Amino acid sequence: MRKLAVLMGIWVYEHAENLPACENDITEMYQLLKATGKYQILKISPDLSKSQVVEELEEFLKLNEEETEIEELFFYYSGHGYHDNVDFHFILKDTEFEKINASSLNNQELDNIVPVIINNNNGTIIDNYPFLYYIKRFDKSNNIENIVLKSNKEFKNCIFMSSSKSNEPSVATERSSVFTNAFVSAVLDRVETDIIYYSDIQNYITDEFNKEKYVQTPYFSMQFDGRAVFTNVTEQLKELASSKTKLLEPIADIEGSLNKKIDRYLSMYRT
Repeated sequence: MRKLAVLMGIWVYEHAENLPACENDITEMYQLLKATGKYQILKISPDLSKSQVVEELEEFLKLNEEETEIEELFFYYSGHGYHDNVDFHFILKDTEFEKINASSLNNQELDNIVPVIINNNNGTIIDNYPFLYYIKRFDKSNNIENIVLKSNKEFKNCIFMSSSKSNEPSVATERSSVFTNAFVSAVLDRVETDIIYYSDIQNYITDEFNKEKYVQTPYFSMQFDGRAVFTNVTEQLKELASSKTKLLEPIADIEGSLNKKIDRYLSMYRT
């Protein structure tokens, strides 16, 4: 049975602010997943239209005669996100707000693309930044928590991690996002053990974001039988951990510049 991973990051936009950190997010996540040795990995080009993204996903998930089941699907997205009254939208390079349904990939469409024959679990990690030009307010009908509940019903086991709640921005340095850094650091922090569980990752991220007054609160939803395993520890993961400095920059080192960026960001929403 196959274990698949899909990485989608968009950092250049035609109708929204560019997000250079997302390019590094994809690089970090690719290196991490490759080091686990467990996944076939698809990196979706950031330049594709909606129809092209759907075509790539369908082709990648297509079953062949030798492998009749998908045991696990790990989906990671870094880029702009938008919540409307119905669903969460993954904003693509050419997404237009006036054509949001036709030009973005929404969560329900993603669920429909994923084969119903997934045997074990579906893990979704979203590190998203609000669609800057258009998000002004939120209400209870369109929050990320309600949308996740819809996805959970589609799968026997479903793990969902989002970098922030619906009414919060997702903060990044110029290098990469704070949430993705925390996720990668959480894994590399556990390489002296034999098995890394999703609960280990969640606990590390929660502790990290409790240390300082971030403007975001990561959201987690885990519907799983027993403890969900992210990966067994491999020699490649140990080598990756030893080759990197601590990925999450000390807040004291970036606090001044980060606060300025946050203030500029939030000023867009002040009336």
